[in-house]
Amino acid sequence: MMWRLCWLLACAGWLCGTAAAEVPATPQPRQLTVADGLPSSNINAFAEDKMGYLWLASRDGLARYDGRNYRIWRAEDGLRDNLVWSLHVDARNQLWIGTQNMGLAMLSADRRSFRFFNHQTHPEIGSNTVWSVASTPDGSVWFGTATGGLHRLSPEGQITRFMPEPGNPRSLPAAAVGYLAVTRDGNLWVGTKGGLARWRGDGFEPVDERLLPSSRINGLEVDREGRMWVATNGGVVVRSADGHFAPAQWPGAPPGEVLNVL
Repeated sequence: MMWRLCWLLACAGWLCGTAAAEVPATPQPRQLTVADGLPSSNINAFAEDKMGYLWLASRDGLARYDGRNYRIWRAEDGLRDNLVWSLHVDARNQLWIGTQNMGLAMLSADRRSFRFFNHQTHPEIGSNTVWSVASTPDGSVWFGTATGGLHRLSPEGQITRFMPEPGNPRSLPAAAVGYLAVTRDGNLWVGTKGGLARWRGDGFEPVDERLLPSSRINGLEVDREGRMWVATNGGVVVRSADGHFAPAQWPGAPPGEVLNVL
């Protein structure tokens, strides 16, 4: 009888040990700094390209991370400006880079050459400080600036500028365009310091201010379920795929200013 009990206890112990071994370890966050190869500890944006590389926009250059090492581009490497605000990878795997002083840069898909779009090369551009970049299914690249409004770069290379127009409710809500997002249906959403709007092809459709905690938009992000998260000075709202806006619910989190969503 005793040997049976000992055998059962041994089996139970083995099963518990096996079950414990099958439980995956909880991921542990690791802080990365300049000591690990980052050009700066101040990171403004992320983007992943078609090859799986992670790109980081920093206050002291552009970085590409391959899982082990970083490659850095600065002004002396052709970037022309070390302060990078925004990143976007388009359908052709071209990397679009929004800078502080040199406008919009495009790094070719083979990563060998830059092309620049700024007020010096294209006078129709209203500001050389590019805060946001996105592309739509028609091949257009859109970029928002700090004070010069929103711009559309067509596949043919033509640039169109959009600005607020007094008395026109379908114009851009504000000249400071900090965030852009494209939802699954191909619609472009524009987050400004004066409200949120959707581009309708012939004008902008503003979101009712009553649906937002604040008109100052601090972040836009579309998740895998097609929902768009909107960060504002007064909290976060989520736009579901069916168009319904609702406050984000985080138990225990006080309402207030949210700087961004990722």
